[in-house]
Order: sequence, then C-alpha cells, then structure tokens
Amino acid sequence: MRIIGLIPAILASLLLYPADNASNMFASFVDAFNRGDTENVKAACAAGYWTNTYNSPQKLIRQGYGKGRLLLFEIKTIVQSNDRAAADIIVLRASDRRPSDMIFVYAEKRTAAWLVYNFNEDTRFKELFLAGLVRSDLDPRTLPPNRELDALGRRLALRFPEMRAETSIADLTNVISGICTLADGASGRIHLNLFQYVKRPAVFETKWSSELNRGALIVSGAVTKDDPYPDAVVLYFAGTAQGFAIYNTSGMLSLSGLVDW
Repeated sequence: MRIIGLIPAILASLLLYPADNASNMFASFVDAFNRGDTENVKAACAAGYWTNTYNSPQKLIRQGYGKGRLLLFEIKTIVQSNDRAAADIIVLRASDRRPSDMIFVYAEKRTAAWLVYNFNEDTRFKELFLAGLVRSDLDPRTLPPNRELDALGRRLALRFPEMRAETSIADLTNVISGICTLADGASGRIHLNLFQYVKRPAVFETKWSSELNRGALIVSGAVTKDDPYPDAVVLYFAGTAQGFAIYNTSGMLSLSGLVDW
C-alpha cells in the first residue's frame, strides 16, 4: 500500500519538470492545460516566456480556462529538427470538442531540457523556425534599429504628405517606387488606407532582424492628450544588393507582417 500511495506523487513530480524529449514535453504541456494545471503549464515554459507581455502562454490560459473551461488542446503533429520542435495543436471547444482553431507551439532544447518558447498561428514562421533561420522567441518589438533604414525613412518622410494624398494604389506605389524598390507582389500588400489614417506623421522608428535580413519602418502620429494612441503604418523591407525592397504593410508592428512574404 505504501508503494501504491507513492505512485501519484511520482507521476506528479514527472509532470512538474519539462521532459528531456520534445514529444513528451508537448504531451505534458497539453495535458496540464487540459487539466487546468497552471503550475505545470508554467513549468513547461521558459522563464522569460511565461512573463513575456507580447505573447505569454498566460494568454492561452485566460482564453482556455481563466473564467471557466472554454477550450481544450489536442496535438495533431510534432515536427522536430535537431534541438528545435514545433507542435501543431488543434484548439477544441470544450462544450462539444469540435475544432475551432489551430496554433503552433514552439520548443527548443537550449540547455538540458526541452522548453516552450512561443506560440502563434503563422505557418511561414513555423517553416523558418524549423529551417533554423529564426529563433522561436523572436519578438519584433525588441529588434534594434538600422541606420540605413533610418535614412530611407527620412527620405520617405519628405514624401509622406504626397503619399497620404494619393487616392489609388497605383499612384501610391508610383511614389514609393521613386524612393525604394518594390518587391515582387508588394503592390498587393500596400494598403492605401493605412497611409491616410496617419494624419500628422511625427514618429519614425526602425526595427531590423539580421537573422531574416528584414525590418520595419514604423510611421505614427505624435502622442498627444487628445490622441494618446495615434494611428500608425508599418512598412516592411527586405535587404537587397541595391538597398531595401518594400514587401508588406500593416497597421501595427507584428511578427506575421515581418515574416509573411
């Protein structure tokens, strides 16, 4: 009886720490989530990721069972490439276990144990991660500036009133192409309304990923008492032999905007 009584404690201790096998670690992560065991969800995650304000797993917990059980997880596939792995996880409605979404959870073995470092819904990011081209916890907000892209931003700033005044994508891309190269397919990803929303551009900030040879120019209005959250347009650029080529735009800096091309 004493041995039998120890079995639950032993099993609990095994779940408490991240497994040294990617598949087992993902299984423990999903099992803990489905049981509402926040401590073991946390134990499967890298310490910095748990407190990440950009995309913390605490967001999954709030949505899944923060105010009553709404969601469950089910592993569809796991792909491992050396010391990195990605799990396709089906998000089920708890009420009827019907699929409602799919997320990708990323893990790395940077030390002795496998740990979860990120999740998202971006298939392109998953491809880049498994190919070893980006780290799982890439956060576009923390990327450093780029001096050459700063210079391009200053040239664009001089033409920004003209860009805002354009009423067609063709005219807008014509103005932009006079300053920098347009990547293949870029005209379909440049959104006219984003430029028109930024009424008084005052802030120009750049972010650059040397891993991807890509970056972003963020243009936003000045923060004022009447407008504490001014509209912004983010222009995404790839480095080329000639300088930079614009390939995407969005209303806010995002990982998907950076990699989705």
